[in-house]
Amino acid sequence: TFAASYAKKLGVPCIATFHSKFYDDVINITGSKTLAKIVTAKIVRFFNSVDAVWSCSEGTANTLRSYGYRGDITVMDNGTTYEMPSNPDALRAKAAEVFKIPQDKKILLFVGQQVWHKNLKLILDTYKLLEDHCDDYRLFIVGVGYDGDAILKYADGLNFGDGHVNFVGKISDRELLQGMYLSADLFFFPSVYDNSPLVVREAASMGVPSLLTVGTNAAEAVQKDISGFTADENKIAMFREILRIFGTDGLHKKVSAGAQRDVAKTWKEIVPMVLDNYAEIIEKYRFEHQK
Repeated sequence: TFAASYAKKLGVPCIATFHSKFYDDVINITGSKTLAKIVTAKIVRFFNSVDAVWSCSEGTANTLRSYGYRGDITVMDNGTTYEMPSNPDALRAKAAEVFKIPQDKKILLFVGQQVWHKNLKLILDTYKLLEDHCDDYRLFIVGVGYDGDAILKYADGLNFGDGHVNFVGKISDRELLQGMYLSADLFFFPSVYDNSPLVVREAASMGVPSLLTVGTNAAEAVQKDISGFTADENKIAMFREILRIFGTDGLHKKVSAGAQRDVAKTWKEIVPMVLDNYAEIIEKYRFEHQK
């Protein structure tokens, strides 16, 4: 609201970006659908008051429309600051040393907040099926969050083998996180909450394809078996998809290359499109306010 008022005072256009599921957020915090409806109604009024509205994906735009917004929305992709480093082997070796990452297993990786609505239960349940099936995989979970203790307790109840599931906490060192991505074979991110997760692009920049839940906003960034993988939101489907990914000759290698090519858009690529769009918005604003 302040931004819209200040823009009006300065005589310049105000652009608002929608990228969060506010209705879900309010319910997760308060448990009240009534309060969630009140908050989203206020949000729609705000977006109706600005000169241009952007979203980070078409699915995110549809979320805003589902709240009642009926105006135009421009989809502007997220980018990443990550690019394949010049010393990937060194970064990979450092991460392997720090986090004791085995070199003879397929590494599944999750990076994100430790909150249930990121689908951590599905990740753990799927991995339990993998562990019961064979000894080929290890799971690494990076991040912290307000559900962290409950998630750890749930994992303990599944009785995983020693070193099979590794909660490594928050990684603040950028190069160490790059090394973790480089050590992974598959980025496992089945969240149905996220809109355009930066972590999927970060993983892709390191040549790591993602397994996402089919039909979600997050999955909009990939094409199945070309630049990523998708499966239904249940442990059996995810389990079978992981076996297919690594059991199909050449598939993982092909999609890894596709993820790096198609998903890992850098801000260097995105910013020129942003500037062009800014120019169009400014020109339209001046035309509409010259009378």
